[in-house]
Amino acid sequence: MMEKPVNEEPETKEELAYLVNVCKKAERYDDMVDAIKKLIKLDANLSVEERIMLSIAYDAVTDARRSSWRALFSTEDVPLTDAKRKELCCYRVQVKTELMHLCQELLTFINDLLFPKATDAEAKVFYLKMKADYHRHMAELVTDDDRTGMFDLAKDAYEKAMDIATDQIAPTDPIRLGLANNFSMFHYEVLKSVDDARKVTKNALALANAEILTFAGPLPEDVTNILSMMKDNMQLWTPKEMANQAKTDVTESAEREESWKTEREELKSELIKAKSRSEMGEINEAFREEIEALTAENAQMKQMGRERDGEMAKMGERTEQLEERLRGAERENALLISNQAQLEDSIRELNRRLNTQSEAKQQGAEWEARKLRQRNEQAMVLSEQVRELAAQNDELREEIDRLSGALDEANGLLKENTARFSEFNEQFEEAEKQLERLRSDNGQLRKIMEEKEKALKERTLNVQMSSREFVEVVQEKDTLLEKQRVQLQQTKAELEQCRLSLETAIRPNEQREEELDRLRVELINATEAARKLFGVETLAGEEQMDDGDAARAEGAARELRLRMIQMDQQLEQQERSLAQKQQTEHETEQALEQKDLQIARLLTECQRYRKMAFGDAEGQMARIEKQLEYRNKQIEQLNRRCSELQIELEQYIGEEEHAEKQRKEKKGETEEGGQMAKRKRVTIREEEGKEEEAEESMDEEETEEEKEEEEEEEEYREEIIEEWEEEEEEEEEEEKTEEKEKREEMEEKRETERTEAKEGRKRQTEKQTVVRRRKSREQLLREATDVQALHGEITRLIGDLKQTEEELNLLRKQYNERGKFLKEEREAKAKARLDWR
Repeated sequence: MMEKPVNEEPETKEELAYLVNVCKKAERYDDMVDAIKKLIKLDANLSVEERIMLSIAYDAVTDARRSSWRALFSTEDVPLTDAKRKELCCYRVQVKTELMHLCQELLTFINDLLFPKATDAEAKVFYLKMKADYHRHMAELVTDDDRTGMFDLAKDAYEKAMDIATDQIAPTDPIRLGLANNFSMFHYEVLKSVDDARKVTKNALALANAEILTFAGPLPEDVTNILSMMKDNMQLWTPKEMANQAKTDVTESAEREESWKTEREELKSELIKAKSRSEMGEINEAFREEIEALTAENAQMKQMGRERDGEMAKMGERTEQLEERLRGAERENALLISNQAQLEDSIRELNRRLNTQSEAKQQGAEWEARKLRQRNEQAMVLSEQVRELAAQNDELREEIDRLSGALDEANGLLKENTARFSEFNEQFEEAEKQLERLRSDNGQLRKIMEEKEKALKERTLNVQMSSREFVEVVQEKDTLLEKQRVQLQQTKAELEQCRLSLETAIRPNEQREEELDRLRVELINATEAARKLFGVETLAGEEQMDDGDAARAEGAARELRLRMIQMDQQLEQQERSLAQKQQTEHETEQALEQKDLQIARLLTECQRYRKMAFGDAEGQMARIEKQLEYRNKQIEQLNRRCSELQIELEQYIGEEEHAEKQRKEKKGETEEGGQMAKRKRVTIREEEGKEEEAEESMDEEETEEEKEEEEEEEEYREEIIEEWEEEEEEEEEEEKTEEKEKREEMEEKRETERTEAKEGRKRQTEKQTVVRRRKSREQLLREATDVQALHGEITRLIGDLKQTEEELNLLRKQYNERGKFLKEEREAKAKARLDWR
């Protein structure tokens, strides 16, 4: 036969059937499944051989993945790291999805294509049996809720197949026998109903045996294999009934022996009586006949006794044999129960393969024989494993005895933990008492705050009085400025006279004139700067100055420059200090955030350890913790309120002190100005005698201008004061908003940390529940021995809790220090603003 090119794919049904057989011989079952799917899509009406190939392909693919699924589940008890366990879970999910996809794919083919186009009863029974089997395979992979639905679908398919088989298929047909065997195994393994399983197998065996009696030729090999398997299942499912039947037989045989013994004794007594009558000599013929009849009956009874003795011996031998069989059955039962779970899979595979053998005797004989040999080898290996398991059971019993003592010790440790829990309750009561004390302190603080508010009101009144005094001082300064303005005009006149005299007396010198011009410009700039500083406008039309007054003006300008330089230096220092304080504040905020994160992590670890340690007492501990948290929040709020009140009080005190300092400085300036004015007045009075008349006319004009200027200055001051008040109010509002935003950010961070901690707890609880469900008995016993280690961890956790409390105390101190720092910073800002103004 010519080989087809590699690139060409089979298109006809015959080519696809040939490809399926080739894949089966090469044991490439995945390719076999792909070819069968193409065959089904081409023609869904399959023949007997094609149905066999369908069953072989999907059974081989699914059995490989089912065995890998069980192997992966058996590695759950092995201790692994989190990364390896995660990889194992991902691989298990991959195997599960592949197996579910294969089962669902086959079920869709059966429901949509194969079963609707099946014409004969054998094909319908075959497809329904496959449908039920694969629903049962899918039930092994899903959860409990979905598993019940899968079991119902499998049971429905089995019942429909049984109805069709009983009506239209012979009892010795291998398809019907395989269906009965699978249905009985479904009752026994899945539904846990032994009576229904025995009922199905009994009916199938009875009908098959009745037809075998009328069967002329030899039975097929697959039929004999299925019947022997069903008989083995019956023996496996009825060991107790056999023992009960043997016991009833033994009791009946013992009762028969006792009845025979009593009859024999009665006959012996009658013979003795008859002999005594025969010795008396008065025997008649009737009596002799009676004696002869009795002797004949005695001989018959002796013979019957001998026969019964033989039967009794046989019954004794039979009872001994039955007892030996009972002992062997009990041993086999113990062994079979231990390896039943392992043999069930192999039995299912063999059942399916035997069913498929009945439909294709010529093609699959060698393959099935090889599988049977492998089954025998597996049975031998399993028997050895059963023996090893029996030895392991003895060792496990010893370990159970040892672990029972460990459990007693664990109970003692639990009692100690309850005592500690009572101590925690006492500590909680003490905390409540401390909260009551804090409440009383809070009441006292409120009273103090009311008193301080009264004091603040009084101080505000004093501040208002001080503002009025400030206005008066400003007015006095204005008068002084006016007097100095008059003096400047007089000095200008004198300088003009000196200049004229010098021009007439001395020839002009170019260099000196340039210096004088430079000094004049500097003097004009200095006077303008002084007037701007003191709020005095420059006068237009000023006259030029002479050399003597220019030197004086230059000295005043130098003093003003020095003062401006000092003010700039002070501002730079204040800005540097503010930058340093802001940097320290930022660093403290970062440290606080890091510590908050550390506290959140410690809290999550503490909660996890508490769940491990306390167990059922966790709910009560959670309630206590909630109460403590609520009270801690109240305490923190009180502390914050107290710190804010302290900061506000210190601000008011600092502002008052600063106002008093300003008052003192202003008074000193006014006194110095008065002294300088007096000195200058002494010099001026000597010259005023000559110019009083000229000044009186000028004074009248200047008084009117001064009044107007005073009114304008008063309005300007009022506007400045209003602006200051508005700026202070805005700054206070900004500070409040900043504090609120900071609080909200801290609360949001805490809420996020709490939500993350809750989610972590839920995940941990879910993981713990899953692990506890899947843990084997050995691990649970080992964990019971680790209660002492848990006790050590609990003590370590208590120490960690104490450390966290100490850290919380340190954080509270840092918060207090931060409040003081903010207070000092605000005072520095206020001082800087006042100095700038």
